[in-house]
Amino acid sequence: MIELIAGTKIRRLSGGFHARLKTCTQPFHDRLESRLPLLNPCLTVEVYGTLLKQFYGFYRPLEAVFTRAATGLLQGEVDRRRKAQWLVQDLMALGETPESIAGLPLCTTLPDVTTQARLMGSLYVVEGATLGGQMIGRFLRQSLDEQASGCCRFFLSYGEQVRPQWEAFLQSLAEAAEEPEHEREIIESACETFHCFEQWLSNA
Repeated sequence: MIELIAGTKIRRLSGGFHARLKTCTQPFHDRLESRLPLLNPCLTVEVYGTLLKQFYGFYRPLEAVFTRAATGLLQGEVDRRRKAQWLVQDLMALGETPESIAGLPLCTTLPDVTTQARLMGSLYVVEGATLGGQMIGRFLRQSLDEQASGCCRFFLSYGEQVRPQWEAFLQSLAEAAEEPEHEREIIESACETFHCFEQWLSNA
């Protein structure tokens, strides 16, 4: 179903590739975002910790899939953009241990990244999250006060380098989408990644 939805939109939309990609993924993005109470003023440290565990359960196996699938220059791109280690850092700050983190459930229903274009489409989702993560990180530091001082590393991600990192990624993404078939694969994979994450949050 995701493939059919994305394919239909690709044929009908005009404009630049990033605009098409953003429009096609918007419904999936919005549904996922509606499940995340990260900007809820009533968010507690306990609920936040549970959310971090769910993020880890998705990001760790997803990054492992990225590593296995990446070839050539894309290997360096994947290595530079790992984020699961920041989730480990935040969970440790909240009192988890290496043993308890190692025992967390991991998602097994992951997007298809068997081509480099599909890998880039999935990576688009996790890289795009760094933009909103800056706002979330600032909000958490205010809403959770001192308790959040050491457990927002994941959402703060690249810090002041978020925008340059994002722009560099968009350039690589545009180059990967030069062929129509590759563009279609990128969009389908991005939609699928949002969908898989949403389903994981629903069932975790």
